[in-house]
Amino acid sequence: MKALFALSMSILLIAGCTKREQSDPQAGATQSAYTDVIGSNRGYIVENAQFATADDKALFTIGGKFALAAGSSSVLILREQESESRPGYILALQFPTFSPGTSKDYGTDPQAAQFWLLGTADKASIVAQTGSVSGTVRFIKKAQSTIDLGLNREITDGVGDIEVVASGIAVEKLKFDTSKKFAARFQLPIITIEELAKINQPS
Repeated sequence: MKALFALSMSILLIAGCTKREQSDPQAGATQSAYTDVIGSNRGYIVENAQFATADDKALFTIGGKFALAAGSSSVLILREQESESRPGYILALQFPTFSPGTSKDYGTDPQAAQFWLLGTADKASIVAQTGSVSGTVRFIKKAQSTIDLGLNREITDGVGDIEVVASGIAVEKLKFDTSKKFAARFQLPIITIEELAKINQPS
């Protein structure tokens, strides 16, 4: 159980980052139709990254299964451990780059989106990809970040809107809703895959 707890919490990589003083606390904020705002405690945008294939050298992994490798694209990652009794999840969306004013649609290319469940059953850890993902992510702007990742540089956030549904969710022995909807404004730190690996590389 201790190993599983470490695994499930390993996806909360940036939640413990310290706040950095900022002269304007509303800097980067824009009008949003969404009441839910996804911040740095729930995700990040990883540059120079792509989903790892069997032929790639993974620079970052969770549970030895969800894996990222170096690449020319970017990956938006949302993750959460909802409760100790329910599995955690990872929503990962691959896109060319964070370009303000553009959008990316998901559903026509299943290779560009992944949904994972992380949990335990019969004292065994489970990390499994499941379901299909459809929807749209809109990239609005870049803004100064309010967090400090321990990196020797200023961090920039990516601000945008996400309207995505993961459906057909089913993993044997793990109890979870069959669908999960994301409809929110996000403001997530933009880091490189090399920095992600340095910040916290789960075993």
